[in-house]
Amino acid sequence: DVSMNMLHNLLVWSKAQLTETSIDLQPVNLQQLAQENMELTISQAEQKGIAVINEVDASAVALADKERLNFVLRN
Repeated sequence: DVSMNMLHNLLVWSKAQLTETSIDLQPVNLQQLAQENMELTISQAEQKGIAVINEVDASAVALADKERLNFVLRN
């Protein structure tokens, strides 16, 4: 459910802001992460006539904190 996923992401972000958490670096598949974030807003984009296309290479991987990167992509 999109609403629950967005709420979960907001709670994870707010917890990180309230506590001193360390950065959790791990290999992240960028295409998959982009797709997950696109799915949160794709219905709204389609209602506005906007096509959203994931062109991130399937092999693209970054060493990153997944939750922080999710926050960046959503914004």
